[in-house]
Amino acid sequence: MVQGLQVQVEGDGVDGIFVVGKNATVRSDPPTLTDAEKDAKKLRWKQKLQNMRCVVAPMVDQSELAFRMMMRQHGADLCFSPMIHAQLFVKDLTYRRSALSSCPSDRPLIVQFCANEPHMLLTACLLVEDICDGVDLNLGCPQLIAKRGHYGAYLEEDLDLVCEMVSLVHSHCRVPLSCKIRILDEIGKTVNYARALEKAGACMLTVHGRTRQQRGASTGLADWNAIRIVKRAISIPLLANGSIQMPDDVERCLKMTGANAVMSAEGVLSNPLLFEGRHEPNWVVAREYLQYALQYKAGVSSIRAHLFRICHHSLLEYSDLREKMSYVCTQREFHEILNEIEDRVNDVLNMKDLDPHSDNFGLSKTRACAPCPPYLPHWICKPYFRPLRDDSILSNSAYRERRRAELDALAEQTGLSRRQIRKREKRRIGDRKERSKKQSYPKCVRCSLPASQGCIFLFCKNCCRYKTTHERLDCKAHNFHFTVKVPLCFREATTSVVLQLDG
Repeated sequence: MVQGLQVQVEGDGVDGIFVVGKNATVRSDPPTLTDAEKDAKKLRWKQKLQNMRCVVAPMVDQSELAFRMMMRQHGADLCFSPMIHAQLFVKDLTYRRSALSSCPSDRPLIVQFCANEPHMLLTACLLVEDICDGVDLNLGCPQLIAKRGHYGAYLEEDLDLVCEMVSLVHSHCRVPLSCKIRILDEIGKTVNYARALEKAGACMLTVHGRTRQQRGASTGLADWNAIRIVKRAISIPLLANGSIQMPDDVERCLKMTGANAVMSAEGVLSNPLLFEGRHEPNWVVAREYLQYALQYKAGVSSIRAHLFRICHHSLLEYSDLREKMSYVCTQREFHEILNEIEDRVNDVLNMKDLDPHSDNFGLSKTRACAPCPPYLPHWICKPYFRPLRDDSILSNSAYRERRRAELDALAEQTGLSRRQIRKREKRRIGDRKERSKKQSYPKCVRCSLPASQGCIFLFCKNCCRYKTTHERLDCKAHNFHFTVKVPLCFREATTSVVLQLDG
């Protein structure tokens, strides 16, 4: 039981916002659940999932309270919190307050943590068990920051530590623990990984159908077949994640994988009406989100990120509005941008005698006949599909294949991106070049020191000065002009510095 849970009430107090306050504490020796209590916890969660079909994924800075509450009104049966760093949540009170907020209507809710220390994870889970329906251990984050921090998908090589964390939380936390993983390089290893988590006490598993190497430009498509194999190998509920971008993807994924529910991240960010099977003008959806953001105190960074996603294709069309979106900070300014998008679209449609809100615009026909986003105009909420990388071009060059493999290996070892590695290598090009051999200079005829370059007498500077002063000669290399200038050593007090010679 958590002592000191702080409740911050906003507005009329009917749906106050909860945060875990600085005075919240947990027992140092939490009681151990009995086997009957553990079994009841698993059974209760399995029964609750029977009525769930669509799940909002955990997304850093983007599955915040305002967005979760909006998604609950548009078909989401279950929502995850953003990924929270367990150690910071326990020790940093400022981070704790900003990382998680909820309200009585924000249920069912699963709070996700990343961690690599069992007791720290347990403490974090105990702090939130009174304001959520479950906790989740992130074992799927593929970002390089997770590699440096040794959490997320980079814990898959440390199975003993993962199982220890899962077992400890399952034994002491009253709410069920789930795990979110990615598929491994081999399907057999993925099945063994999933079974080990189930045996350790995981009550539910979320499987993302991509490997940890599939990120950024290498994202590719999720492997639903691998998810289906994992589902058949375990007895606990499974959520399928990956490539849920269009409304019909939900049914296709459920049918192909046999999963209990599907989880979407990028799909619902681009089109929050995805689970309802609707495509609406982006300014309509964005304005609705702004209402939730105002009501549930969303931060400016979260608001801006959501509007960029919802209006992505229109902002590509109107670069000036995209630039303005990057620095505005108030609700009024965000609404002004949305109004401008609507006005510009209406100007275009008026030229064609179309209305985006009318039946003759044909939104229903578009949904029915065009599952592919390019058929939807830019002002309609639709997902962004990363272009698939064509590896056939690289395969023709053995050198480029080998070079790419070397960069991938260095990225795994150092935690740096391939771009950063290439930059560092460019800065060290001079060190790898063969240094030129030491140049040999002719020796001075008089003293055997290196002679000055360009000296017609092959003397060093000191010897050349001696020769030119005593013999009244010139040397252009040393800028000596003693044919017209009396050397200092031959001057008398009454002698003019410069002599004009006759002839």
